[in-house]
Amino acid sequence: MTFNFLLISFLAIVAASCATAAKNPHPEETTETSKPVSDTVKGFDFAGPQILPAPKPGMICTMELKPEQAACHEAKGKVIKADKCKILCSLPIKKPSP
Repeated sequence: MTFNFLLISFLAIVAASCATAAKNPHPEETTETSKPVSDTVKGFDFAGPQILPAPKPGMICTMELKPEQAACHEAKGKVIKADKCKILCSLPIKKPSP
């Protein structure tokens, strides 16, 4: 029962982050990235703007909530999946304070 609750919570967070119109909370930084037109994806991680290989067809990743996903949800951005289960965000994100 706990697993189902965690799974439903995770899916709700992901769905909400994908369905929300994004505004840039950091206007001094680069604006929202556009969708890729090649075999790469563009977005932001904690280090800044990134261009990574697109996920391979059939790629399966664990369903754990990554820090980048949580930060992206907080920034009202869209989660972008990349190869090797990496996560980018459509808006700049900041690493949470300890």
